[in-house]
Amino acid sequence: MFIFKHKNFSWKKIITSQLVLIIIIVIFFTLSFSLAKTYFKEHKVNLEIASLENEIQKLEKENLDITGLLAYLQSDEFVEKEARLNMGLKRPGEELIVIKENKTTSSNDDVALRDENLTNPKKWWRYFIVVN
Repeated sequence: MFIFKHKNFSWKKIITSQLVLIIIIVIFFTLSFSLAKTYFKEHKVNLEIASLENEIQKLEKENLDITGLLAYLQSDEFVEKEARLNMGLKRPGEELIVIKENKTTSSNDDVALRDENLTNPKKWWRYFIVVN
């Protein structure tokens, strides 16, 4: 208590001293740095949350699509369609018609086969000189 009674003691000298000013500046920058660091962490977390919410929406939509596909694959309509296409089955009273492809080659196919056996200069000669 004798410090306060000392006649040279003054609060004004303590508050305006350079040491106190430096301490206040250090505390200010420390708090500012801490605040900025916290803000950037919060911003990063918010971005990650938004990204995860978008991914959740995408996965829910994909799940809905897969559920719809599963329901279709388990339906009688799909089973009947696959039986008709892959096994050649038919309903009672229906007639099954099979159309076979014609395997004969046309004259254009013969020309194309002959052209494949020619060398490149002969193909160019035939393209520019020989009239078809």
